[in-house]
Amino acid sequence: MKNRFKRAIALTEQIGYDDISEQLKNALDALNADTYKIAVVGEFKAGKSSLINRVFLKEDILFTDIMEATAVPTEICYGKERLLEVIPYLTAFDKRPHLSANHTTAPIEMSEGEEESLRIPEPDIEIVKAHTTGDTPEKRSELAGKTARVRLHWPAGNLFGLTLFDTPGINSVNEAVIATTYRIIPEADLVLFVTTAKQLSNVEMEFLSNRVFSEGITRAITVVTSDAEDDTLSDDRKKHLLKSIQSQLANIGRENLPVEMVTIRNRLSDEIPTVTFKERVDH
Repeated sequence: MKNRFKRAIALTEQIGYDDISEQLKNALDALNADTYKIAVVGEFKAGKSSLINRVFLKEDILFTDIMEATAVPTEICYGKERLLEVIPYLTAFDKRPHLSANHTTAPIEMSEGEEESLRIPEPDIEIVKAHTTGDTPEKRSELAGKTARVRLHWPAGNLFGLTLFDTPGINSVNEAVIATTYRIIPEADLVLFVTTAKQLSNVEMEFLSNRVFSEGITRAITVVTSDAEDDTLSDDRKKHLLKSIQSQLANIGRENLPVEMVTIRNRLSDEIPTVTFKERVDH
């Protein structure tokens, strides 16, 4: 199919039908854009953005912080040119109180539809930061309420065939922020669950049970991040920790869920060959 498109494009260019040729090129781009979607989720400070920076982008472009950072889902895909698209909602969050049947406040609702994107060529880390996070909970909530998502096109070979979603932390206290994470998950072919070098918390276990697997997601992998300078984790302790997490996952019926430990702090990492993600969860 793709070869036929290419031949048709060449022929239309030869006979001078540039407008038709451009339409065919757009159709071919859309065909090539059929990618495997990975939602990168976990608590804030777990290392989600750092993992994407260092394993996939090979460069620190997504903003990271010791405090809660990501407020808006960042869709990351391959592009020949560096480009940031900011995609706002048609309308903002409805901030009026919503009462459920038992008269308690229900989760606030997100508006439907997205507007045309604002395109920013050659974005740097400060531009990405300005459109994906805020310095205060109020600013993060406001940003999450008006921005559907941002899309980052980046010329990194590790992104071929993949679309990543960097999401806000699942333990955010901000309803508007966490709602954006819940919205992204059903779109994913794979959930990459990122956690720090510890046993999974109750929040993490509940999230996996009620927000991932209950959504029909059957493909997932758990990535345990560690600090390159942390010398307290011996090989034996690492093995014990991974077995402990596997036991926790077995308790919710996910004993076959892959668990990997990755060192991503303070240096670029080659530890995860991205091609293995789909292979690992398909077997």
